[in-house]
Amino acid sequence: MTSDTTISDTGTEISLENVSFSYGEKSVLRNINLHIKNGEFVSLLGASGSGKTTLLRLLAGLEKPSAGTITDSGRNITAPSLQRSFVFQNYSLFPWFSLRENIALAIKKAHPELSRARRLVLARKHLELVGLADAVKKYPFELSGGMQQRGAIARALALGAPVLLMDEPFGALDPVNRSRLQDLLLSVWRNAERERKTVVFVTHDVDEAILLSDRVVMLGSSPAGIIDEIQIDLPRPRSRRILSESDEFRRLREHIQNRFRAEVSRALGGIVTGDGDAI
Repeated sequence: MTSDTTISDTGTEISLENVSFSYGEKSVLRNINLHIKNGEFVSLLGASGSGKTTLLRLLAGLEKPSAGTITDSGRNITAPSLQRSFVFQNYSLFPWFSLRENIALAIKKAHPELSRARRLVLARKHLELVGLADAVKKYPFELSGGMQQRGAIARALALGAPVLLMDEPFGALDPVNRSRLQDLLLSVWRNAERERKTVVFVTHDVDEAILLSDRVVMLGSSPAGIIDEIQIDLPRPRSRRILSESDEFRRLREHIQNRFRAEVSRALGGIVTGDGDAI
């Protein structure tokens, strides 16, 4: 199949070499080797507790590996950077600022040379992107969880970082807004004015991973290693209706689900039935 995906051939943007991580004596990740190209969209899939969020925090520089190295454009990742923007599961908006002020603060951090008036204009523009134009003056406590998450996504996009790290960003959203923001994310990523962002996206949703990604990386049970990497060669732009009718989409979904079942069986030390139940 052909695709309109254009990934930079300037070399690997993010590289993890033999990375392991432990909380005290508890091993969470073990011997992770992963290379993410500049402009690639990669989804991380795995069961709860498999270390997906921990891996994302390592990429952000919020945690340091117990062993191995992580680099971004050849430079070791040792601390957070404006080159990598993070969308957390828990929204992480400042409660004492309005939604627009939250976004403007992020813009100030990335672009201190801009005037306050210009920052507020850009903040409104990014809130309009995620459907929050009518909520710019509201405070986080006045917003639903889904609206707060949309605000957090607007803030991440406003930073303009070349790397976007997203930890189940659509998990709190209703199906309509989830689909809308999936489309928005793909549009922003696909139609970048300059270089396409590198996106690392954590999700539990197999269909979402296939819809969004160039590649799906599956993590096994803790201490987690990579158990599979699936290239998604479906053409872009992707239509949900067309994908639902695609034999290749169904094949990819079945392959990923079967890998999950096999991993559950291995972790439980049993076998898995055709319905996915371990016995």
